[in-house]
Amino acid sequence: MNIAEETPRARRHSSFGDESQKPAASAGPVFGMDFPSFVKKYAKAKVAIGLHRNADPDALCSGYALSTIFPDSILITPDDMGLPAKSLAAELGIKVHEFKKTSRAQYEGLIVVDAGSYSMIKEARDWKILGLIDHHQKSPPAERIAAEFELWDAASPSTCQLVSQLIQSPEPKAAFALAVGIVSDTARFKGGNAQSFSELARLLGICGKSYKEVLEWAEPERAPEEKMAMLSALSRAKCVAYKNFVIATTTVGGNESDASSSLSEFADISFAASWKAREKTTRVSARARKNVKIAMNEIMAAIGKRFGATGGGHAKAAGANALEKPEAVLEACVSAVKDALDTD
Repeated sequence: MNIAEETPRARRHSSFGDESQKPAASAGPVFGMDFPSFVKKYAKAKVAIGLHRNADPDALCSGYALSTIFPDSILITPDDMGLPAKSLAAELGIKVHEFKKTSRAQYEGLIVVDAGSYSMIKEARDWKILGLIDHHQKSPPAERIAAEFELWDAASPSTCQLVSQLIQSPEPKAAFALAVGIVSDTARFKGGNAQSFSELARLLGICGKSYKEVLEWAEPERAPEEKMAMLSALSRAKCVAYKNFVIATTTVGGNESDASSSLSEFADISFAASWKAREKTTRVSARARKNVKIAMNEIMAAIGKRFGATGGGHAKAAGANALEKPEAVLEACVSAVKDALDTD
C-alpha cells in the first residue's frame, strides 16, 4: 500500500460534490521530507494553516485546499483578508480565524502558505513551523521561514499551482478554489506558464465549473468606493520618463497592491505606498511590465533594508515595508530603479 492510500481521507460536503484527497509526490524544489510522508505524519494532528497579512485569493485558496487533507486543521491570518479573498471565503463557506484569537498551545504547529518570510507573517515566529509552500523569491536568512517540509519554487506563478500539483484528486470545491487562485495570481495568465494552463484545465474538469465562473471570483467586480479610491490614486500619480521607460508613483490609504497593479496597466514600472500610522511603517507595492528586465524583488529587498525593514516578492510584482514616510520611500524607489536601469 502506498502512502497516498494509507493517508486518512478528508471529506467535505458542498454543492460541488464530494471526492477523496490524495497527496502526490512533491513538485518543484523540495526541502526536508517528501509530501506524502509529511501528510502521513500530521494527518491526524491538530494543525493551523497560516495565511499572510492582507491575504489574497492565492493564499486563501491554497490554504483551503491543504485544509481538506488535514481534517483537524484551521486557517488563520494576522488581519483582515483582502476583499477578493474575503468575498470568496464567504461564497465558499471557508472560515478563517485570527492569530491573536488562536491558542497555539492547542495545535501541533503551523503550515505556512504563500509566504516564505516572517515579514509577511510575523505572527508565525511564535509557532512551531511544520510545513511551508511558497512561490516567492527567497528572503534573507534572518527573515526566512524554515520548516520540516518545504516546497519553495520561485518559478511557479502561484502557490495554488504548487498545491494543485501536490494534491492528485482534490474535491470539487477545493479544485474550484485552486482554479480561482491560479487565475488570480497569474493576472489572467499574464504571469503564467504552460503548466498553469494544464492545471487549470484539470481543475475545471474536477469542479465542473466554467472559466467564466472562475474568472468572476478571480477578478471580482469592484465596489463603487473601491473604484473611486483607485481613480483617486491614479489622479495623484507622479510620472517620470527614463530611458524609454515610464515610472509612476502614488500614495494611497490602503490596497497598495491594487493601486500599483492599476498603474502598471499604463506605466512600465509602478509603485504605490500607504502609511500605517499604528505601525509607523510604509508599505510599498511594486509592479513591472513584461518589457522591464530588472528584478523588482531585488529593488524592494534593497528598499526594505535601507529603511530598517524587509522586502521581496517576484521579479514583476514585489513589495516592502519601510520605517519612513511614503514620500521618501517612493523617491528612493524611483532612484533605485534608475540606478538599476543604468547598469542593466
